[in-house]
Amino acid sequence: LCQCPQYQETELPPVIADLCNFLQKSFREKLTLDQIAEEVKLSKYYMSREFKKYTGKTIFNYIIDCRIALAQRMLRYSDTPINEIAEYVGFEDHNGFYRAFQQREEMSPSAYRKYWNTF
Repeated sequence: LCQCPQYQETELPPVIADLCNFLQKSFREKLTLDQIAEEVKLSKYYMSREFKKYTGKTIFNYIIDCRIALAQRMLRYSDTPINEIAEYVGFEDHNGFYRAFQQREEMSPSAYRKYWNTF
């Protein structure tokens, strides 16, 4: 589902690679650190520390990256309303989606869609 290119070239330990695979399959769901740790059979503290060590990001920033990547594709290649995209990719709060998108792309979702529709 989610191809986060910044992580594809890196040689990750198997436990971190498994965690990335789980997150890429589950990023649209509401997840807690406890749920994630239980799924991958690790302590949430160890898991968080090792994940950041190898990826340079927190687990939740990785999840947001995956959500934004999917939202970008949907904005470019569909006419789905932005609020529906926000919900579909896993944001419960539409304002949170707008803030996260703006922070990462330096433009609003509607400006992003408009930019790509001019090509």
